[in-house]
Amino acid sequence: MKHILEFVQHDAGLRNILTDPELHKRPPRPDGRMNIAKAAHVYTQTFFGLSIKRYMQLVCAGQEARGIPLIASPTD
Repeated sequence: MKHILEFVQHDAGLRNILTDPELHKRPPRPDGRMNIAKAAHVYTQTFFGLSIKRYMQLVCAGQEARGIPLIASPTD
């Protein structure tokens, strides 16, 4: 997911997919896996304490996404 999010600033199509309301509303798959939009949201919530939408706003504005990390890094 980290690698995918590196392209957010330069790829409008990716931004549209990751913030697509229809993808965020879909129920979980029978095997429990999430679609890419939901997975990206969970990733940014977990590592930055930010929604995927807020994360993208910061990145596209050239700012570093420094939310409140909810998971301690291995160096802490």
